[in-house]
Order: sequence, then C-alpha cells, then structure tokens
Amino acid sequence: MSGSAAVTTPASGAPQSANVLLTPHSLVGKLLFRDINGQDSYCTAQLVQNDAMILTAAHCLSDEISGKFHDSFAFIAGYDDS
Repeated sequence: MSGSAAVTTPASGAPQSANVLLTPHSLVGKLLFRDINGQDSYCTAQLVQNDAMILTAAHCLSDEISGKFHDSFAFIAGYDDS
C-alpha cells in the first residue's frame, strides 16, 4: 500500500492523488468474499458506526437470484491497489 490513490475532482475532472491513510479516504476499502459458487470476489465498502460496521451493496452479501449468502468476508480499509 502506497498510501495514495487517484481520485477525480468534480470541477476539473482531472485525476489527483488522495492519501488513503487519512479520513475520509481511509474509511473506504475493499470487501473480499467467496461467492456462492466458490469464486473469489470483491466489492467496495465503507466503515461506519465508529468503525464497528461496514456499509456495502446488498449484492455483495448475497446472491441476487437464490438469496444465499456469500462467505469468507474480509474488509481492508483504505485499500490501495496501486
């Protein structure tokens, strides 16, 4: 992890560097999980509630058709894949 990631500013549309070690960027990260078919997958998630809970999309937790829950979850706050 380098501690910075590219973000786009609304005004210029040009990429700029964001320090993912500082708030609010440090609260966003990568949610890793194994889907119902056993495939490794990921989604974006955000820490909330004093870092005791994460917020993510429903399809990141369960299969949209069967309703079965994915498993083997891990969250990496401030994830930077550069």
